[in-house]
Amino acid sequence: MNTAESLKIRIAERAASRYTENVRFSLNSLAKELEMDPPELFRLFPNRSSILDYYYESRFEIYKNEISAIESYENYSLSEKLNTLILSLLDQFMEQREFVLMTYKQRVLTPMSTTRFKALYRQEMEIIFRSDSNRCSASTLLLNSFFFHALFQTFNGILWFWSHDRSEQYENSMALVDKWSVFTQEVFYTRAAEKGVDLGKFILMNSPLRNYFGFGCNPVKE
Repeated sequence: MNTAESLKIRIAERAASRYTENVRFSLNSLAKELEMDPPELFRLFPNRSSILDYYYESRFEIYKNEISAIESYENYSLSEKLNTLILSLLDQFMEQREFVLMTYKQRVLTPMSTTRFKALYRQEMEIIFRSDSNRCSASTLLLNSFFFHALFQTFNGILWFWSHDRSEQYENSMALVDKWSVFTQEVFYTRAAEKGVDLGKFILMNSPLRNYFGFGCNPVKE
């Protein structure tokens, strides 16, 4: 991670803390707290909203920095890589838990567009799944936009669980991530994915609803 990125991350994390104290904090006051000249801060971020959005985007810069320091990462199994990604995000969110609980829905789950966080999450998941050489061959058919959208929704479900988790050090959330990762690996490393694809193809080709999927529908002869 270069110096410029580190500075932007430091600004974003401090801004997240300030937001929980005063949602209308000024960039001038933030610059003063960071011992920066206001023009320098404005060159990096045009407004408060852009800084807060960057907080979420920058989580992936930190994640990439973390895995680059793991010598054996390329040998990790699918479940280990899934664990690493999700736990990295949760660990970072824990440091700004109040901010995340206040802003995640507004800044990440906006229905009008695909946010940068969502795009980066799906991108990292696609890298993890497509680069795994231990997947059964049939599982490739599952790796489509619907699947990666479902993975993002799964992360949102995990985050919802985490937001309500009252266990010590959020250990129940950690356990949930581990169990989900192991289950997902079992599906993709065994013939479960292959059987699932076979079932899906059968239903698609033989269901009365197949015309909705562009396969046409022969009229029923009486």
